[in-house]
Amino acid sequence: MNIELIKIGFTIPLFFYATYTDYKDRRVSNKVWLPLIGLALVVFFFEFSISYLIKLCLSIGVMFPLAYLLMYFDFGGADAKFLMVVAILFPEYPAVFNPFYVEGWIFSFTVLLNALILALVYPLTIFLVNLKKKNFTNPLKMIIALPKKPGCVNEDDKVIGDKIFLGKQVEDVKEKEKVWVSPKIPFIIPLVAGYFVSLVYGDIWLSLIL
Repeated sequence: MNIELIKIGFTIPLFFYATYTDYKDRRVSNKVWLPLIGLALVVFFFEFSISYLIKLCLSIGVMFPLAYLLMYFDFGGADAKFLMVVAILFPEYPAVFNPFYVEGWIFSFTVLLNALILALVYPLTIFLVNLKKKNFTNPLKMIIALPKKPGCVNEDDKVIGDKIFLGKQVEDVKEKEKVWVSPKIPFIIPLVAGYFVSLVYGDIWLSLIL
């Protein structure tokens, strides 16, 4: 019985559900993380060894402070909890699909690094959409925002280059023909994508360096 495959199989529906709820409602219930923490405790009981304990402590010691630091810089709580769960569930790199990695490297850290790379696809996509639709403006604005009718601006939108007009101030923005809005995409999306890339491909950064 491959314990790593069981853990991976257990995470797939829960991580996809977490992504869906964070995108739809901007929050993820703790009920998503509790079964994974329970699984990590069961695995710890069956896999316990001094070596496993050291790797677990190292994984937690690196990722937990980093996750809290990310929350300080306005990353979502769901993003931090995702990284923490990965850290305790996979203290060892799950080399099930023969990925590229370095022995002893922390898996959750690889997931984060891969997610940061994948997140770069987002501004590139926005830029290409603006080029295709001939939405020309400041080049910097073109990679982070899309034009939107003022009446469609909502609380989840971040208006670029103008004030954010909400509530009673929304009448002011209606005088404009269009505003440039940066779509708010939860970071858990590239995190989950980075998780699967880490499982199948491995560490993108290390594969480019080594």
